[in-house]
Amino acid sequence: MTGRSGGSAAFVAPDAYFFDGHRFEPATGTLVLDGGRARTARLAGGELHLRPKTAAVLTALLERAGGLVTKAELIDEVWDGATGDESIAVCVAELRRLLGERADDPHYVATVHRRGYRFGAPVTTAPRREGRGGPGPVGREPELGELAAWRSAATAGDRVVGFVAGEAGAGKTTLVREFVARLLPERQVLGEGRCATPSSEASGPALPFQPFLDAISAICRGPGGASFREILWRTAPTWLLQLPELIEPAAVERLRRRAVDRSIGRMMREAAAAFDAMSAVAPVVIVIEDLHAGDDATVELVAHLADRASRARLLLIATYRGEEVPGGGELADVVGRLVALRRAEHLELGPLDASAVASLLARSERRRPPGPEVVAAVLDRSEGNAMFVSALVARLVETDGVDASGGSPMTTAQLATAEVPVAVERLIADRLDRLPAGDRRVLLAAAAVGVECSVTEAAAALAVLADGEGADDDGGDAAGVAGETDVGRALARTAANTGVIVETEPIVWPDGSVDACYRFAHRLARDVLDARLGAAARIAVHRAIAERLTARATPGSLAGTAAEHYELGRQPDRAAEQYARAAEAAHRALDTRRAREYAGRGIRLAAGAGAGVPAAVRLRLHLQLIAALLGEHGPSAEDLGDSLAEVEVLCGSADDPMLVARARHVLWSLAFMRGDLVAAGALFVDFEVAVADVDDAVLATQLADARALTLLAEGSPALALAVVSRPEAAGAGFPGGSDRPEAVVVDRSTAALASWLVGRADDARALALDGLRVARESGAPGIVCRSLWPVIAVHQLRGERARVRQYAAQLAAVAELDEHSRWRSVAALFDGWARPPGPGARSGARETAHPAEHLMAGGMGFGRPYHLAVAAETAALAGDHERADATIDEALSAVASTGDRWYHAELLRARAEILVASARGHPERGVVAEIDELLEEAVAVARAQGASAIEVRALTGLVRRGDRTTDGAVHAGERLAQLLDELGEGIARVDRAAAVSALRASGAARHVGSPALRN
Repeated sequence: MTGRSGGSAAFVAPDAYFFDGHRFEPATGTLVLDGGRARTARLAGGELHLRPKTAAVLTALLERAGGLVTKAELIDEVWDGATGDESIAVCVAELRRLLGERADDPHYVATVHRRGYRFGAPVTTAPRREGRGGPGPVGREPELGELAAWRSAATAGDRVVGFVAGEAGAGKTTLVREFVARLLPERQVLGEGRCATPSSEASGPALPFQPFLDAISAICRGPGGASFREILWRTAPTWLLQLPELIEPAAVERLRRRAVDRSIGRMMREAAAAFDAMSAVAPVVIVIEDLHAGDDATVELVAHLADRASRARLLLIATYRGEEVPGGGELADVVGRLVALRRAEHLELGPLDASAVASLLARSERRRPPGPEVVAAVLDRSEGNAMFVSALVARLVETDGVDASGGSPMTTAQLATAEVPVAVERLIADRLDRLPAGDRRVLLAAAAVGVECSVTEAAAALAVLADGEGADDDGGDAAGVAGETDVGRALARTAANTGVIVETEPIVWPDGSVDACYRFAHRLARDVLDARLGAAARIAVHRAIAERLTARATPGSLAGTAAEHYELGRQPDRAAEQYARAAEAAHRALDTRRAREYAGRGIRLAAGAGAGVPAAVRLRLHLQLIAALLGEHGPSAEDLGDSLAEVEVLCGSADDPMLVARARHVLWSLAFMRGDLVAAGALFVDFEVAVADVDDAVLATQLADARALTLLAEGSPALALAVVSRPEAAGAGFPGGSDRPEAVVVDRSTAALASWLVGRADDARALALDGLRVARESGAPGIVCRSLWPVIAVHQLRGERARVRQYAAQLAAVAELDEHSRWRSVAALFDGWARPPGPGARSGARETAHPAEHLMAGGMGFGRPYHLAVAAETAALAGDHERADATIDEALSAVASTGDRWYHAELLRARAEILVASARGHPERGVVAEIDELLEEAVAVARAQGASAIEVRALTGLVRRGDRTTDGAVHAGERLAQLLDELGEGIARVDRAAAVSALRASGAARHVGSPALRN
């Protein structure tokens, strides 16, 4: 072989050639045929020893595979020029027979007419990697598609340099190997190399360009390697000089004379020229893994290849761990510059998602299909780290999803605490052990705190570790770290230098000071570090942290953190106290989910601790759980029963009178909301007695509201209005008004309903809208829902369908966001009522039936008769009088069973109207009497309750029936006109218009002379 630059190139003859799984050894003439690929069964797996001349012909063909080998060249090289074409033909025929092919259908040795022969199969001088036998990585098809797009662009002549970034175990190597495996059947030049960090300082620094040297060596031993070795001889002698395994010792001296200048710059220019020349032969794919561990020269060569403007069929893929590339480092600068200038592509390999985890579990051939809770547990524990996910899936496969110790199904809790796989642990431990001792100690202290930590917490942990408890083998004094200021600096330095932790949102303490916070970039790193702590040290650390947080007057938002540390420090009494504080803080912040979580954790902890947790603390926890459940699910929440029973018991043993009074209020509230007004009456007495023992404005207000609601439900709206209309409730001086919006809403709701009943419809609307304003300012969906109900109810009572539909739509939207089915049913009920007469009303009646049933089944308490009346009216408007009458029956039964009587008179009047409508104007004599009795009873009930608005409606019905007497000699018309005069504009326009029309039509006006009839 002759090199065009510098004379003859003498390359080392390879020990073996490989093609289609077969192996040929030139030195011995041995041909080993692959059993699965042999073209005849007779030769499968056979080891053949070729005749010397036949072996020499095969060597010449393999050496220049893919290229023409002329007959003249074969005669010169094999027979020293002393033979003819017949000898060549005999050897070729023998090779074809052994390889199992025919001359007219060649796969290996093809005849080039009258010129010579060409070996057609790909040939390498090293065993070629086979494609992946099994399925590829799951959840990475978009990324594989991105790599395929890079290759397509490179194959078209647009050189592409692409970076694949991801944390340790993210699956970068698996992704790239799958991509390369998919390329194997295609014709391309492939070279791979990996940057390796020396295992010890004694091994010395890595050789410059080592991964590129490995990649070029692989190319020269791959298909067409002879031509690529020739390219190196011509264009890159300095590179070939560093690959002595490819050249004869005699040729080394010639290369040295040609490569006097072996500078980094020259080697980069030669490499670029060599890759360009190789890409002219076939597309070139270079894979460099773990570039974060690469030497500076390797990084510079990557940049140099990306910066070249010339076209080349070259794809260079470089992988690196993003967390190990500190900002300001050379690799970070190179990647940032090339991507910004669009001279390189960048692919960030994120964590696997739930669908990928489910696919892995489904693929694993487990006997049990993966449930969503298992998928969620695997995903949560691994944080989507591909290597960790695979290890957890393997564990599930090995145990078939059961706990090996007991044979029971593996729980999500067991998955959540599954050990870090050895492979992942080694990756992380290796990285951590390369950090300076001081950084490791700071990270160990941070890990003792948890996944997230503040400077205050880390300082407390470090103080314990500095005393020698739980120290690892680092030694030293934590790099001189002492007070919180030093710890803060150490954490900031460690975050900047290592990337193991990152800064998050700071904490603002009650005194206004700011405390920096950090979190581990990956939970796995924290787990590996935490495992190095001893059990005793871990307990001591958590106790110290909890005490430090408590000493700093921890804000309520961080009480949960202090509670967790007390619990981990095995101090259940203090932990329960902090959980109660945390739940109360979450309740004040209107975060019902977190309040429920903290209260539940505290209750479970207190149950295990027994008498060690004071009754008052347990009572606080149960009260917060009840409040959270009410906010999320209403009074029908399934889990309320146990806590209510505990509260009743704890009220007798807690030594905090104010807390007991609060608990008595909660017990009354639940009974009232559930519609058990008999029980609520007895509980109100207990509440009243408890409040008498304390001096608290908020409790006094709650007692007044409870009294008002009780009076309203019992049918005394005027007395209820007198209670809620006190000056401190009506103005800005409402106790705790800005901090307790739910109390304001209750007050305004009660006042609104009572105002409508007594004939002050405009006041009712104003009060309801004021409650809605306060609720919206709070931003709490649950409170907004509660405030929209009286707004809708008042407009419904006023007969304003458009307004009802408007606010019902708002209620439905908020309830959807808050995932509150009860309020969605309320919204649907009123939306059905608000449909206009005609087909819309019939549709509304059908759609109202289900929400009404849902509300009743869900334990709708206070307001149950009223909501049933709305459903009945909707059915009546649609002409379904049978359903309307049955619904009114149910409502009247609810009045009797619950004691909720404020709408009783209207139910009687509504039944009379339904009877009139169903008789189509010609009722029988018995029905006539029943209608009159119902209207007269409605008038009597309304008058006794002081519900003037309902009395006006009932009197209007009587006047339409013929101005019958209602009270001795007083006629209905006379009483109706008197009421209209007394109430003035307080009656809703719809009811006032109906009353005036009835009076005029009946002729009663000639007896009364009321100003109302003249307007």
